[in-house]
Amino acid sequence: MWSALRVPTPFAEPAAESDFLTEFRESGLRLAKIAFVVAAFLAFAFWVVLAIAPTASQASASRQSVRLILFVFLVAVALHLHFNRAWAIRSFRNSIGIPMAGACLAVGSMGFLPLDSGIIGLNRFPVAMTLTCWLCYGFTRLPVKIVAVACIPASLITLVGSARQGDDHVVALGIYLCVANLIGWIMSVEIERRERALFWSSRELAEATRSLEEMARNAADADAAKTRVLAAVSHGFAPAVGQSCAVCAAVAFSQRGAGACRPDRDGRAARC
Repeated sequence: MWSALRVPTPFAEPAAESDFLTEFRESGLRLAKIAFVVAAFLAFAFWVVLAIAPTASQASASRQSVRLILFVFLVAVALHLHFNRAWAIRSFRNSIGIPMAGACLAVGSMGFLPLDSGIIGLNRFPVAMTLTCWLCYGFTRLPVKIVAVACIPASLITLVGSARQGDDHVVALGIYLCVANLIGWIMSVEIERRERALFWSSRELAEATRSLEEMARNAADADAAKTRVLAAVSHGFAPAVGQSCAVCAAVAFSQRGAGACRPDRDGRAARC
């Protein structure tokens, strides 16, 4: 259980850690854009619903203004990340962390805004805060401590707003938000741990592949060198072998020609 809460250890090699962060932030940038778009859609959807069919228990011009401003802000952030990809990756923590923290605080503080009737009615902002936390923990690929710094204070602000409204279920809401942050923490830690393991495995596989290719090249070079040596040796011995064969043939011929034909037992000349 405690290992699931422990933040993954960075790689000992600075080069490996730098390469991992580059890949991790590239995937995190894509997911962060999705998170901002989803959050913008939710803000706009609630704005449209309450603009079309406002209810007495939810009608609030100030909250509607915050929803609309939040929608425009989140869309602008998503577009900024999309069209300034290189800059966003270089300044990953600021380009994603600052808008994320601002959105969390905006959602958490909406419980303090009164209704049009002048009273502060009950709302369901703890549910919105839960979704916000899960989007932050699961999609931003920021260090989990940075996400917690944004989500935990926003969750506390949401609880204070619920208590100020006289909600009888503040303790239950507090438990829900604590569990939501705990689940988000574990999810973020496990995602980073898995990504680190996959990165290291792929790095080792790439190194093994390069080693095998280097060994294959060395073996091919050795075979080529051996072939050249054998060719040189055979080329150098060919004249000597030819001369030796010629001498041997001449000696054999001279021996056959010079040797006397001795008669056989019948007195006939033997074959030379």
